[in-house]
Amino acid sequence: MKLDIKKTEALLAIIETGSFEQAAQRLSITSSAISQRIKALESQFGVPLVTRTRPCRTTREGMKLVYYLRRSHLMEQEFEADFYQERRIRVALAVNNDSLATWLLPALAKFLSQNDMLLDITVDDQDFTHKALEAGLVLGAISSKEFAMRGCMVERLGSLRYRLLASPSFYAHWFPNGPTRQAVMQAPLLVFDRKDMLQANFLKLHFGVHQEQCACHFIPSSDAFFLALKQGIGYGMIPELHYRDAFSKQQVVDLLPGRYTDIDLFWHRWEMQSPMMSRLTKCLLEQSKQWLDN
Repeated sequence: MKLDIKKTEALLAIIETGSFEQAAQRLSITSSAISQRIKALESQFGVPLVTRTRPCRTTREGMKLVYYLRRSHLMEQEFEADFYQERRIRVALAVNNDSLATWLLPALAKFLSQNDMLLDITVDDQDFTHKALEAGLVLGAISSKEFAMRGCMVERLGSLRYRLLASPSFYAHWFPNGPTRQAVMQAPLLVFDRKDMLQANFLKLHFGVHQEQCACHFIPSSDAFFLALKQGIGYGMIPELHYRDAFSKQQVVDLLPGRYTDIDLFWHRWEMQSPMMSRLTKCLLEQSKQWLDN
C-alpha cells in the first residue's frame, strides 16, 4: 500500500498538536484541507485513525500507522546521516522529571557526542510517560510501568530511592515533637504537581494521612522542588541522587529514618528498533547500573 506523504504528515501533525486546527496552522493549510486528508487516509485503510476529541488521539489502527511512520522516519534519518556523513538524527523520548534532573543526561553524554544524536524530550510523571509512547509521540520512554504495551518491549533500568526530608530549621519549627500525624498535616507539604503521588502514598502508609488534609505547595520542577525544601519552604520526598551531598552538609533532615520509597524505572521501546535505537537501549541499560539502585 502506497502512502501519500501529505496525508501522513497531516496525521502526525494532528497527533503532535492535539487538534485539526493547530495541525493546519503547523502545515500552513486550512482546517478543511487537514480534515480532507485524514478522511482520505481513513478511506484508504477502511477504518477510523483519529478520534475527534480534545485533544485528538489515535485509534488502535491509527496507533499502528503512527508507529510505522515514526520508525520509517527514524530509519530514513539514519540512512541520510550515514550516507551524507553530516546530518544528525533527532530522537523523541518521554522521561520523568527526576531522571532528567539527576542521572539521565550524565548517562547519555558520551553516547550523544559519539553518535550525533539530538534529543527531543517530553517530560511527565513516571506513571504517565508511557502514554506518549502509546500515542506515537516518542520512540522510547522511561516509565514506572512494568508491563509492555502491545508492539513494545520493556526492560528494567533500576530504582530511585526517595526519603521524606526537610531542612533543619523547618524541622525544628514544625516538628518540635517529631513528625506526628497532626504535625505533618499542619506543616507545608511540597508536591510536584497534581499527578505526583509520592507524598500522598507515603503519608497515607506511615501516618494514615490523606494529602488533601495537608497544606500543599505545588512546585513542578525537580531542582526548584529541592531548593524549596532546603530553603525551609516545605517538606517532601526527594530522590537519593539529589539528597546525598545535602546529608553530608547537614542541609536536610530525614523525617522517618529507615523509611523510604523505591520507584522502579523501566525502559519502554518498540519491538522493531533501528540500529541507532538499539545502541541507545544498550547505553541506557549499561549506564543505569552505575546510577540507579539495582
